[in-house]
Formats: sequence, C-alpha cells, structure tokens
Amino acid sequence: MWEKVKGLNTFLMHCTHLSRLELMHCTHLSRLELMHCTHLSRLELMHCTHLSRLELLHCTHLSRLELLLLTYNTFLMHCTHLSRLELLLLTYNTFLMHCTHLSRLELMHCTHLSRLELMHCTHLSRLELLHCTHLSRLELMHCTHLSRLELLHCTHLSRLELMHCTHLSRLELLHCTHLSRLELMHCTHLSRLELMHCTHLSRLELLHCTHLSRLELLHCTHLSRLELMHCTHLSRLELMHCTHLSRLELLHCTHLSRLELMHCTHLSRLELMHCTHLSRLELMHCTHLSRLELMHCTHLTSELRTLTDKGMWCQTGSEHLLLSQPGRRLLPAVDEQPRTV
Repeated sequence: MWEKVKGLNTFLMHCTHLSRLELMHCTHLSRLELMHCTHLSRLELMHCTHLSRLELLHCTHLSRLELLLLTYNTFLMHCTHLSRLELLLLTYNTFLMHCTHLSRLELMHCTHLSRLELMHCTHLSRLELLHCTHLSRLELMHCTHLSRLELLHCTHLSRLELMHCTHLSRLELLHCTHLSRLELMHCTHLSRLELMHCTHLSRLELLHCTHLSRLELLHCTHLSRLELMHCTHLSRLELMHCTHLSRLELLHCTHLSRLELMHCTHLSRLELMHCTHLSRLELMHCTHLSRLELMHCTHLTSELRTLTDKGMWCQTGSEHLLLSQPGRRLLPAVDEQPRTV
C-alpha cells in the first residue's frame, strides 16, 4: 500500500497541467504533495481519514478547496487565487499564508484545531468557525476586509483581538464559554454584536464602536461592566441573564428604540431620560431595580412615563412594558402574561 501512495505522489509531480483533482475514501493516503501542480484550480478530498499532511505550495491557480474528514496538518501557502475554502471535521494545525483572494472560510467540527493563523488573507470578508472546540488561538492580523465573524462553540478560546479588523460589521460569539478578553478597539464599522453564553467575559468596552446599532448579550453571567458611552447609534439593546451587571448608562444612546432587560438581577438603577426615541421597553425579573426614569421617553404613553417602580405586565397599543417582579402594583392589574391588543 505504501508503494501505491508513494506512486501517487510521484505521478502527481509530473501533472503540471492538472486543473482538477478529486480523491474520495483514500483511507491509506497519509501525505499528498501537489507543489508542482501549478495549474490546479479545484481540489476535493473526502474521507481521506489518514491524510496527515497536505502541501499546496505554489498552487497559485487554486480557486476552490473542499476538505472533508481529514487532516492533521494543512499548509496553504501562496494560493493567491483561492476564493473559497470549506474544511469539515479536521485538523490539528492550519496555516494559510498569502491566500490573498480568499473571501470566505468555513471550518466546522474541526475539533482538534488549536491554532489558526490567517496571515495576509487581505480579501477575507467572512469567517465561520463552528464547533472548533479546541481552538485556543486565532490570528486575524491582516484581515482588514473581514466584515462578518461567527464563532460557535469555540470553548477553549480565551482571547480574541480584532483591532485590525476595521471593516468588521457583524460579530457573533456563541457559547465561547472561556472567552475572557475581547478587543474591539478599531472596529469602528461594527453595527451588530451578539454574545451568548460567554460566561467568563467580565468587561466589554465599546468606546470606538460608534456605528453599533444592535447589541445582544445573553447569559454573559460574569459581565460586570458595559461601556456604551460612544454608541450613539445604538437602536436595540437586549440583555438577558447578565446577573453581575449592576449599572447601565444609556445617557448617550439617544437613538435607542428598543430595550429588553431580563433576569439582570443586580441592576439597581436605569436612567432613560435621554432615550427620547424609546418605543418598546421590557423589564423582566430585574429584582433589584429600584429607580426607573422615563420622563423624557415621549414615544411611550404617559402612563408608562410616570411609572417609577416595578411589579407588572402592562401593554398599551404598540408600546410594551414588562415589569415582572410581583409586589406593589401602581396601575390596575392586568393579565400576568402578555396579551395581544
């Protein structure tokens, strides 16, 4: 079998005009060298379960690469025309250098991948890493055109720096349970940020995210500080189970139209006097909230603007206020669950 594998690599050394290669269920293939296939434009490797090394140096015409159920080490260097890369159920280490035309990268269930470096992938616009459970380091230094980043169940990632991703507009971090540091210093074009079950994140600074319009923080249970001072374009804010957050300042969020706070059990004060565009407000199980100022929220009804305590469901027309803690009621009792009006 080794002779067959060695023979395949020897054969491919002379296929200098090969443009497409598909290998399926080559379960004994351990090494594949394509450095001399300079005209290769499409490569598909599926179920090559023992492939431990793939070399694509000088495959300068490669535009599409699909890898399924492989490899330990993948080296992509000088694949300057690569535009889409899909990797599923792989690898230990992946190195992408000078893949300057790569625009979208998807990695799914790469459970042994620990480090991903995307050096000089200057045209990369979308990156999705799903269930890369051992990923601990992600380098995006020169991905200046990255506009969308999605990380799901990257449970070993503790630090994420996006300082050079100046065109990033959407960021989703879901179940990145060990993430403790998130750097967004130069993400001035970020418009949507979603964090879910980032349970080790304690501080989130958005000082330079001046174009942020939507922010969702769900089950960020250790978040104690949230800076929104310069988020003047924020229109929607959702906080759920941010149980350590005690203070929320929205003085400069003059475009805020929707606010949902659920199970923020340590939040004690909420000032909305400058949120003059607020049209929907939901507060549920914010059990320590003692002061609520709505006097200048002219898009809410007058009944809601005069409410300064907690205790009930109240819905009037399209304006919606939820205060769920049982206790003293300041308005006539209504159904405990929301109803359609």
